[in-house]
Amino acid sequence: MRALRELGSTEVDILVGVITQPAVSPALRNEAVTALAASRSDRAPTMLLGLWPALDAAARALTADRLSATQPGAQALLAGVRSGAVAREEVGLSALEKMHTL
Repeated sequence: MRALRELGSTEVDILVGVITQPAVSPALRNEAVTALAASRSDRAPTMLLGLWPALDAAARALTADRLSATQPGAQALLAGVRSGAVAREEVGLSALEKMHTL
């Protein structure tokens, strides 16, 4: 997962598969979330937000933090909040501060 993240892999379907596997450890799931958020694929932010309902609180916090670090991710996160898919209180202060600087 780390290699995919560092390469900015566009293999988003593989990462989504790892994230959605019920038997995957939380540590591996978090690595896959981080790799998907770092992906160079235009689809990655939307796909990551599509997984939001299936993520636990820790994975949601990680997702918000990672998405807020890039312009496309921040736009997708804001769209999720506006649509009601993401509750405002689930976007932490750190994520809001990152989006403010973009």
